[in-house]
Amino acid sequence: MDGTNVRNARASNGANEVGKQALDGADEVGKQALIGANDVSARAMALQLARWAPESLAESWDKVGLLIDPGSPLGSLVGQRHLEHALFAIDLTAPVVVEAVELGAGLVVAYHPPIFRPLERLEGRSARGNLIMELVRRGIAVWSPHTALDALVGGVNDWLADGVGLGKRRP
Repeated sequence: MDGTNVRNARASNGANEVGKQALDGADEVGKQALIGANDVSARAMALQLARWAPESLAESWDKVGLLIDPGSPLGSLVGQRHLEHALFAIDLTAPVVVEAVELGAGLVVAYHPPIFRPLERLEGRSARGNLIMELVRRGIAVWSPHTALDALVGGVNDWLADGVGLGKRRP
């Protein structure tokens, strides 16, 4: 297991807790999306996750939400394919993209936004451009919660505060 996979495996316990919290707060449609109903697309899953960790909680400078959506505005089959697997990661790296492809994931939830600074051009010669183009080619969407998940009641900031055990939480 390489370093990235070790980090992702260590992060999975936190991701599982986050997933449980999302399921507890979901409506019936959302629960079907989160538990893998057959008619759920990556876009529908991202919309449900956004209800749980809304973009309005994110810092104004942050880039959160559905950052890569391979579907066309007309709802092409690529963007609307049934979601069978989703992959959770802290950072979207080349090994994460390879794992997503091997798993057949239709969605990667990457805590840190893979697109942060404006793209001036999208080229396969750059590492970031190559990752983004590979995701689009494979029909894999990317949703990033970053500071929206930090600010969520029971989110990352609360989890860290509980770990330190000092002081009182406040919104």
